[in-house]
Amino acid sequence: MSLRLRIALSAALLVAATALGIGYWVAAAIGDRLRNNIGSELAETAYQMSDKLDREMASRTGEVELLTSLEALQRNDVAEAQRLVDTLHNTIPAFSWIGLLDPAGVVIAASEGILLGEDISHRPVFIEGSKGIFIGDVHDAVLLASLLPNPSGEPMKFVDIAISLPKKDDRGPRVLAAHLSWTWAEEVRRSILREAYSHRGISLYVASAGGDVLLSRGNDLLGHNLRLKAMQRAKNGEEVGWTVEQWPDGQTYLTGFARADGHLNYPGLGWVVLTREPAEMAFAPIEEFWQLTALVSTGLVISIAVLGWFALGGVTNRLAHIADVAREIRAGQQVDMPLYDSPREVADLSHALRNLVVELTHSEQALDRMSAVARQDRLTGLPNRLGMVSFFDVAVARAKREGLSIIAFYIDLDGFKAVNDTMGHGAGDEALKEVAARLKSCSRGGELAVRLGGDEFLMLIFADAADWEKTASQVARRVLARLAEPYVLSEGQAQMAGSIGIARYPYDGDTLETLLAKSDKALYAAKRGGKNRAVFAASEKVVMLGSHSTRK
Repeated sequence: MSLRLRIALSAALLVAATALGIGYWVAAAIGDRLRNNIGSELAETAYQMSDKLDREMASRTGEVELLTSLEALQRNDVAEAQRLVDTLHNTIPAFSWIGLLDPAGVVIAASEGILLGEDISHRPVFIEGSKGIFIGDVHDAVLLASLLPNPSGEPMKFVDIAISLPKKDDRGPRVLAAHLSWTWAEEVRRSILREAYSHRGISLYVASAGGDVLLSRGNDLLGHNLRLKAMQRAKNGEEVGWTVEQWPDGQTYLTGFARADGHLNYPGLGWVVLTREPAEMAFAPIEEFWQLTALVSTGLVISIAVLGWFALGGVTNRLAHIADVAREIRAGQQVDMPLYDSPREVADLSHALRNLVVELTHSEQALDRMSAVARQDRLTGLPNRLGMVSFFDVAVARAKREGLSIIAFYIDLDGFKAVNDTMGHGAGDEALKEVAARLKSCSRGGELAVRLGGDEFLMLIFADAADWEKTASQVARRVLARLAEPYVLSEGQAQMAGSIGIARYPYDGDTLETLLAKSDKALYAAKRGGKNRAVFAASEKVVMLGSHSTRK
């Protein structure tokens, strides 16, 4: 074998080993990180859906519970009870039917008079509702299937809510029963997918605790029992996560899951939200990156083989040096690939390898930017829950180092649903973007405003431990004032406000989860107290616009 051929073949093999080794190492690292980001993003969507389901059920349960406390129902005023159930039915369309049952299970007041005078003592709403508070899982309509309008023609499904009233005599308690239409869950599913994944083939499902599909895309898998690893992990106590597994249709999907554990007075029904995307589509960016790495490496090997044919014997020392540096780079050392000006072939090789290292470095930097996107809310540009978790760890370190308190403001918009209903989702999106801008204007550098999902936001600020409550009150008034300013939207002017729950780290909660739970509970108190106000978690102080802080 000639020396020229030996040099050419040696150079080609050396470059092939170097390029493929570096390419494989970088591509594997980037692929793992990208895979985890894609899975976490799908799991976050499942969590948003589960959170919305829990909060909606808690709100509806609270409304029925509030109705039972009214004096008209307590004193058994049937005429006034009829007026109240009609009012609630007309105000909240999600209630398909509301009725008051006497101790024998006979309907004595009902929305639109449906089932009035009927004996439904054999139904679970009466049997279980007589014992206290009953929340029944999703089921097909039985008595009401032929009595209620059904424009879609699809089978009607309800969630039951029943609460017993105090006894007036020895005959037993009366029961206030309601059938909550399951169509609201479909509206939530569509809004989640429209906002996050309008351009991707992602599906979202809700399954019962036993694995039966309660909500799906059209009739796809509706009523099927899912025996998936994701379902089992949720049953075993894992709240949010993702996996890759085969579904009943035989295809493999990236699957995100989140367990709906209830909210406030609603204990939850064990629902599991599942999001899925065909694995081939979900991980397409990783496959494209592998193909690009192989293509660049192959092209480089061919180019160097041709150059090596023309190389001189003295080129081998410089090639050996390049190989040594390549091994150092593969070992993780921060060194630059050497550049040579001559011979021309070696110069081209050294420049090509340096460009390869630079391109791979840029790819990793691009991944970092993708990670940042995964931590950002698409609509408002604010950080999302993933971004909040990353920020909180840094914030805790700073608070301990500088002796500061971290104040959490859990914010929920008052009046946002009216903007969506009257002006449309486009105007609602405009309003959310304006809210994000106003919240950012109320925070300082190094502090954080987050969109948690829907019309819920969170602010994390720093305050001196000595006067944190004064600082928190000032910021709360500033936020309430900014949220109450008119919103000039493309569809006209709108008016909204906000309610705030305030909690302090580490005194109200020494972890992010407990801090959020305390501030969320305070937010609920602010809502119950009249909205457009802020409530402190520990002291229950109330902050309102144009007034001093007061005790509840």
